[in-house]
Amino acid sequence: MNILVTGASGFIGSAIASKLKSEHEVIAASRSGTAADGTRGLKWDITEEIPAELDGTEIDVIVHAAASLSMDDMSPEAVMTNCVGTYNVFNLAVSKKVKRIVYISSLPVIGKPNGVITADTPPAPLSIYHASKAAGEMIVKQAERYGIGYVTLRVPSPVGVGMPEKTILSVMIKRALANEPLVIYGKGTRRQNYIDVRDIACAVSGAAVAEHIENGIYNLASDRTYSNNEVAELCRRVTGSTSVIEHADKNDPYDDWDYTADTKKLENAIGPYLLHDLEDTVRHTAGSFAGSAG
Repeated sequence: MNILVTGASGFIGSAIASKLKSEHEVIAASRSGTAADGTRGLKWDITEEIPAELDGTEIDVIVHAAASLSMDDMSPEAVMTNCVGTYNVFNLAVSKKVKRIVYISSLPVIGKPNGVITADTPPAPLSIYHASKAAGEMIVKQAERYGIGYVTLRVPSPVGVGMPEKTILSVMIKRALANEPLVIYGKGTRRQNYIDVRDIACAVSGAAVAEHIENGIYNLASDRTYSNNEVAELCRRVTGSTSVIEHADKNDPYDDWDYTADTKKLENAIGPYLLHDLEDTVRHTAGSFAGSAG
């Protein structure tokens, strides 16, 4: 099967491309055009026209992982990439008559959680970034009118080796390894859903080729949430750190929010996909940090 992965040089996209390349012909699209072994690189800024290089290329499935992560409401970057870029991906899908688009969305498009988040929880975005991801969901859904399948996967906090340096888990692990204080804002009761990028890649691979998966939105999440306090304790224990946990004199506006998600719909469609719990992820990531430091 020929699968095009957008955002293939990013944290999530590169993991997906790496997972798919063992069984499929992968076109790894990114702004740089660089590609890992076993994939064909394609230089494409998705806010621009579809590359002529794709003329005559058969594509069966598009995995759309490219996204701007900008949280600046006053910047057009998120809208350009996540809305205009997604339209261009939709356009490519229609022109190539692909079988399916798999779209990587964001679990927090639902806004403030109110109980367990299901695949039917409607979007209520609280930022331009999340509004742009919700718009992307609606754009991808239009493929259905052209006989193209679509699977939208709402992903919470992706973690693992290669995750952005400023994410809370990355910061906590590095500080724990250095035996530095683990600083938490507010009460530390915000509960986030962390999923290993390797499990994301596993689930996307399954969704891309599943024969009987229905069009629609699915939660691609882990089976539990962790408070910021629990994350600090876990990082300290797994790394054997002597770090102390400190609560800064700064409020966390998201204290007591809980992103527990119901994943039964996706599990019923593709089978089990969770292979790594957060302790395993912390251990694996800490090992990579320690190795790079050495």
